[in-house]
Amino acid sequence: MDVENEMSQKLVRIVINFTKPAVIAVDSLVKEGLYTSRQDTIRDALRRLLTFRKVHPFGLEAEE
Repeated sequence: MDVENEMSQKLVRIVINFTKPAVIAVDSLVKEGLYTSRQDTIRDALRRLLTFRKVHPFGLEAEE
């Protein structure tokens, strides 16, 4: 099962406030070309955190 593809079908909009230094850091990653947008940067960071913490569906259960 392709978890990322399945999850993309169920997007939910949320609003998050960040400090100015955090936004500048995210923008610098986009400017360097590591990500295409702020959204992609934040999604990847969250995905990595959930995988690291083994939170379903991004943790060990997703590999089964």
